[in-house]
Amino acid sequence: MIFGILASFFIILKCLTMFLISKTKCKSLIWFVCLSTLFIGRFETAKQFLFGNDDLAWYGFSVTYSWCNMRALSYGLDVSNGVNTSLFNFLKYFFYLPIFFCGPVITYESFQIGSNDPKKNQLQNIRWWNILQISRYVFWYIVSEAVLHYFYFNAIQQEAFLVGKLGRWELAGLGYAMGQFFQMKYVFFYGLCGEIARIDGVNAPPPPICIGRVHLYSHMWRYFDRGLHSILVKYIYVPIVKLNPSNFMKIAGSVLSFGYVFLWHGPYDFVLVWSILNCLGIIVEMIARKIGKTNSYKEFEMNLGYSHRRRFVVLLSVPLFAVSMVSNFYFFFGLKIGNIFAKRILFDCKSSFLFFILHICMVKVVSAVKTRPTEGFKSAYKKDLW
Repeated sequence: MIFGILASFFIILKCLTMFLISKTKCKSLIWFVCLSTLFIGRFETAKQFLFGNDDLAWYGFSVTYSWCNMRALSYGLDVSNGVNTSLFNFLKYFFYLPIFFCGPVITYESFQIGSNDPKKNQLQNIRWWNILQISRYVFWYIVSEAVLHYFYFNAIQQEAFLVGKLGRWELAGLGYAMGQFFQMKYVFFYGLCGEIARIDGVNAPPPPICIGRVHLYSHMWRYFDRGLHSILVKYIYVPIVKLNPSNFMKIAGSVLSFGYVFLWHGPYDFVLVWSILNCLGIIVEMIARKIGKTNSYKEFEMNLGYSHRRRFVVLLSVPLFAVSMVSNFYFFFGLKIGNIFAKRILFDCKSSFLFFILHICMVKVVSAVKTRPTEGFKSAYKKDLW
């Protein structure tokens, strides 16, 4: 009903092709087929053949096809690792409605464990907590719609010259609003679809945490799209590091993971910049953690004391956080507006100074909030006071 007969047949053909290829249990062939067919959903000729000039239907199909491709990859690799399967189980996983169009992605092995448990797969599993969560996601959907009715931070990105004329505070507000809206969009999609899946007994990943309290690249990737993170770790990073757990192989695993992220989101210039900056940020964090484990650094920390050590870590993380924000602006707005944000944040002296001071305060609060589960927010906040 949504995509029409031709596009639906195309997705079914993709499904059956991956089922047959998975029988070979050849991981190289599975990777080759998934990566080579990933771009079919982005060719202009395919668009004209399937949808003509209907851009909205084409966009919906491209997004859905990308999710299908990732599920097909998970299925093929899990089967090659020895997970039991059948055509019925694959169809049930591939076309599972709650996550079919908008995600989040769930690995085939995880889906099988939940969906085949007869004690979980019942409507009686609906509890007040599920209803509360669904109500919460619907509430934030209504809030997002109301905000978009009055604030045009989505529309203004179509006019780069208008963004270039904004003052530093207006530009900061635009960037923050766009980031929060991007997060709320995924809170609704992943939250609602994931909660329905959890009622079915499927262990869907939780929705993203608030990006306003994330200041490290690794936390953004680990806690924003947790389904994508599990795919990257399980099928790319861990297999590479298992070959040789050296620092070089860990860096290679990170580079290949972000290479897949780039291909999956689409071969666009702004996605390439976003992927490269994120990859470099992860590598810098990895190197910093290695340095932090050395005896020399531990001795240096001991001499600083608790409070000064926290301040020192905050000062080190602010430049990395600045680059993290710039990379996200490239992803949100595209290359032209991303360049405007980069110039203002990194090369405008007044903007850079304000950014530095404000984000020292922000990162300190984030650090205190992060320690809340273990030592309590009040005690952590008191230790963080200047």
